Amino acid sequence: MDEKTLYNKQFMLLCCITFLALCNTAVYFNLHPYLMELGITARHAGFLIGLYSLASMFFYAFGSKWITSSNSYGCMCLGLLILCVCGNSYMLVRESWLIGLIRMGSGFGLFLAMASTMVVLVQLIPPHMTGIGFSVFSVAMLLPYSIMPAVTELASPCIEQPPQLYSLTALLLLPAAGFALFRSRQQRAADGQKKSSTETTHLKKLREKNIRRPTIRGLLWLNGSYFTVFSSQFYLLKGFATHYGIHHPGYFFTIQMGVMIALRLTGSGLFDTVNKACLVQIALFCMAAGFGMLPWATSSLYFFMLAILFGIGMGLCVPPLNALMYQHSVPELRGYNANMMMLAMHFSSFIGPYIGTWLIVGGGYNLYCFAAVCLMLTGIFVVQRLYKKQSNSSR
Repeated sequence: MDEKTLYNKQFMLLCCITFLALCNTAVYFNLHPYLMELGITARHAGFLIGLYSLASMFFYAFGSKWITSSNSYGCMCLGLLILCVCGNSYMLVRESWLIGLIRMGSGFGLFLAMASTMVVLVQLIPPHMTGIGFSVFSVAMLLPYSIMPAVTELASPCIEQPPQLYSLTALLLLPAAGFALFRSRQQRAADGQKKSSTETTHLKKLREKNIRRPTIRGLLWLNGSYFTVFSSQFYLLKGFATHYGIHHPGYFFTIQMGVMIALRLTGSGLFDTVNKACLVQIALFCMAAGFGMLPWATSSLYFFMLAILFGIGMGLCVPPLNALMYQHSVPELRGYNANMMMLAMHFSSFIGPYIGTWLIVGGGYNLYCFAAVCLMLTGIFVVQRLYKKQSNSSR
């Protein structure tokens, strides 16, 4: 396949669906302050935010094997509809336990939508274009986190309560669900075959061997570490800015995501030519430096300048990680391992805001930043160990 086959209609529509689905994650940029306005404590609010990712994590762990190329679009359609219903439910409830149920329902919907997308995606990306393919796809995953915080800031004078914006954003999923339903019908018409029991047993054995491989486990841990700091920063940075009187902190993420998107669009060829393990280490170092300097970023200028450094680090990290997982996976398990990376992402997106909140309550933002630096430096060491062993075993 050549580059033209990567940018086909199906690939671009998957990117659009991913963009809309994740807009319904990024729109909750201001959920933590909103929950506290309802009288929910800071720690409980952090837990409620994390329930979204906890639910997704549970279903990624136990449901990924049931999503296949033959049912992916049907699952995608159902997931998008569930996200739409949950997004509109914030208009009706204020009790914490009901909000918790909404967060868990949204997590289930996100699992169905995104796990199905990943199963289709790995079938579309040519093996020699993994860096470019995952780089372009990751732009669709990043754009919501760049756009929605700024939209939230701009819309706040016109919107009485955040649930109104949550509801409007959720309604954008209806056209995407319609496309997924159309593709699901085509899928059922084209695929009338069922997997044999021999094939199912073979895949089960492959999965058991797969998770015991050090490289697979190491890549999952690295992906989880990245999203631990990414999610905690996304949900908790506004509190840091408010504490120091920095106005319009949502624009921090617009700058950060803008840098990430620019890197992944203009440097997409870089991810297939430069050593991917080296790129991951550079990315982790940039993030460690960013968190190391954040406690002193108490002025608006310094604060927003740091967004550039974070953008470089976070922009470089994910495409080579996903490409390395693709390269180290047997063809039968590429979709499964892609969803295991999503599992690591959602597990970390659950513990990130929760642990981050506890660190801030217990020791302030200095303790939180110190923990993030330690995690990133540990990641650099893990990459070094993994690929040192690999180079030694290949000699």
